[in-house]
Amino acid sequence: MKIQSTNQTFKSGLTPKILKAERGLNTNAIQYYLFQNKKIFSDFENNKPNALAVLLGITVLDSFKTKYNGFNLFCPSIKTYEQKELITDKNLHNFCIQEKQFVLKNHQPYEKGSIFYEKVNSLEEMNSIIETDARKGKRSSGHFLAETIHEMLHAIYLEYISKINPKLLPELQKKTFNEKENTIIKNTLGSYASENKNQYHEVFAEAFTQVICNSLDNCILVKNPKEELRKYPQNFLNIIKKVLHPDIN
Repeated sequence: MKIQSTNQTFKSGLTPKILKAERGLNTNAIQYYLFQNKKIFSDFENNKPNALAVLLGITVLDSFKTKYNGFNLFCPSIKTYEQKELITDKNLHNFCIQEKQFVLKNHQPYEKGSIFYEKVNSLEEMNSIIETDARKGKRSSGHFLAETIHEMLHAIYLEYISKINPKLLPELQKKTFNEKENTIIKNTLGSYASENKNQYHEVFAEAFTQVICNSLDNCILVKNPKEELRKYPQNFLNIIKKVLHPDIN
């Protein structure tokens, strides 16, 4: 399943061609594709925008991992949900779980690394929400795939840290940056990544979301993400080194 690039774009990478694909989408076909080719069990509840965003996001990350061999997406399942289905925190909006747990009413526990995307009415609605957050200085990118990729990067970081030392995961949930570093993070990535909850995870996800989205032409990776990362100032790159090597900090 390949999405070809087009020169006709909206500000955030969403194109008329992608909107047309959304309208004619068969979500069951995407679920079948993800299971057969990626070993990911997915249930989009016939939500076309989430299904297409996930397919595009995974396609982008397939290109990305050719540059970063250690960043492999390990995600046992992807689920579209509505807030009324959540067992605990009713305010969660798109998330990846760090351990096996019950998440949704009338469902079995989900495995570590499972991703949940809240039901959305259209890609245009998704685009509007993300662009607004980026414009307000909350998030690192206004690309319409930013949040989709962000959650996949959480799963990548879980797998990455698990290979370094799985005992680090509980510690990383509480590990934060100092005031000076948080100012750099906020100025570079937005306010969301500067919050103290799961901060190492969030900085990784927001930073590489920005790097990836800055490397895209619509939904095609056209720039080398490593070259994009080198453009950041050294004080920010020092923070990224801490995130990638928490075992020596």
